[in-house]
Amino acid sequence: MRCTTTLLASACALALVGSAKAEPVRWYAGVEGGWNNVIDDDVRFVGTVSTPTTHLVATKAEAQFDSGWALIATLGMEIGGGWRMEGEAGYRSNDLKLAVPTTLQTITKGGSLDELSLMGNWLLDLPLNKSGDLKLSLGFGVGLDHASLKTDSGFDASEWSIAYQGIVGVALAIDDETDLTLNYRHFRVYQPKFEDHLLANSTVRFDEIGENTLTIGLRRAF
Repeated sequence: MRCTTTLLASACALALVGSAKAEPVRWYAGVEGGWNNVIDDDVRFVGTVSTPTTHLVATKAEAQFDSGWALIATLGMEIGGGWRMEGEAGYRSNDLKLAVPTTLQTITKGGSLDELSLMGNWLLDLPLNKSGDLKLSLGFGVGLDHASLKTDSGFDASEWSIAYQGIVGVALAIDDETDLTLNYRHFRVYQPKFEDHLLANSTVRFDEIGENTLTIGLRRAF
């Protein structure tokens, strides 16, 4: 049994060495920018509102988001067979309106949602033509998202949450080292909860934040 295990391990090692020789690891870096859309959603709001008197409410509110922007940087490596592994840092910013219903009226608060995400991605590149200059990319990623939620009524809170995403893109080779990229990400943040007990004395809780991000960029190997 021990001999069989040793032989299998040796065979796997030789296969990996052979693969590495056939397709050496190549590092790359990329930068992207574009459009970010946060999907409107119901949230749980607990806090104080003025109507015109100040009182405590606990109710379902609606978060409505304007289109925003995103910047994304990647650093990764091509490991052979069309596979890539990369680290990703992203920044997203969207304005919002938070509509909080009360017994007398609906109070609407303007504000913003700003996010910094740190993701690890696994992707597969598939050639779309014979030369391989045009490729389709499919992938997924998991990581963390630091979101900051602010409103013009003084609410200001931030939260680290688990995040995950699906990625679809196309890449066109400009030369041997440089690709022009167009990527779509469906990005989700799991159960962020924003608490401000200093000024607004309120809590805003999402089941999930869903986002659609469309970017164009450049990726260069080195």
